[in-house]
Formats: sequence, structure tokens, C-alpha cells
Amino acid sequence: MTAATEQHTKKINEVCALLKRLCLSKHLRLDKKEELELHKDEFQRFESQIVSCLLDQRCQSLSSVRRTIKEMGSAVGRECHRLEAAHPIYERKTAIIDTVKETQVSVEARRESAKLAVNKFLDDFITSDADSASGT
Repeated sequence: MTAATEQHTKKINEVCALLKRLCLSKHLRLDKKEELELHKDEFQRFESQIVSCLLDQRCQSLSSVRRTIKEMGSAVGRECHRLEAAHPIYERKTAIIDTVKETQVSVEARRESAKLAVNKFLDDFITSDADSASGT
């Protein structure tokens, strides 16, 4: 997963260099760089969750560990895809999930893709929450 973070950092640097060459305003350059930095932070939060989950598997049965690793592989693939796609909503993933945990919410979005992304975040959260409650 460090390779994905390094690749994203490289992407941040490439975008900054491209924006400099295009002579865009300082404000716009900073906004895009900040957005990509927030994406990187979000991915690193996910990486920490994966490490924590792996550490929790130490005393589990081999079949349980294998099942968890398989599920984690799928989750890592999804997160890497989200990071690579760099949709603006990705930087708000944790805030969205925290808001849903704390309050009843209704999802409204200007774009259908944003609404689908939020629904997928929530689906992933609900699935992982149900798995942890059942002990898997």
C-alpha cells in the first residue's frame, strides 16, 4: 500500500508541475494540491484501519484470517481505485461516514456519480460494521 501512497504523491507533484506550466492562478493551484493532499490523507486513514484489522487477526483461526485477508484484498482494491480516480468526494469519505454514524441523514448530490460514491462508502461501512459485530 505504500506504493499506492507513493504513486499518489507522484501524481500530486505532476499535477502541481502541470498547473505551474499552465500559469494558473495561485489560488487554483493550491486548491487542487490541497484536494489531492486530502485524498492522500484519506487513503492513509484507510491504510491504518487495514493494519489495525490485521493486528486483530493474531488470535483468530486460520480460516477466519484467510477470509479476512480475502475481504481486505477487495477493500484495498476499491480504495486504490478511489484514490486513483481522485473524485472530489473521496476526500470527504470519513466525514460522511462519521456523520451517518452520528445522525440520521439524507443524501442529496448534484451529480449522480457523487450520490453513487456516497452510497458505496456507506455500503462498505455498513458491511464492515456488520462483519465486526458478528465477529468475522
